[in-house]
Amino acid sequence: MEWHTSQARILVAEDNEINQMLLEKQLEMLGVDADFADNGAIAWESLQTGSYALLLSDISDAVDGWLRTDQSNS
Repeated sequence: MEWHTSQARILVAEDNEINQMLLEKQLEMLGVDADFADNGAIAWESLQTGSYALLLSDISDAVDGWLRTDQSNS
């Protein structure tokens, strides 16, 4: 499968500022457009209003990745 980074927009749910900076740089190098959410509530809001090809989530967040997955599927 071919990955078209110019069309990919992802949401990163990460509360650690250093991890956000590292991910932002890595994704920039790959040419991926990313939005960042500082917590699960903001990520959930962003999922409701935005269109994303992928969600990267910290499963140890207060609203963890597993709960967010359940919310997304309902």
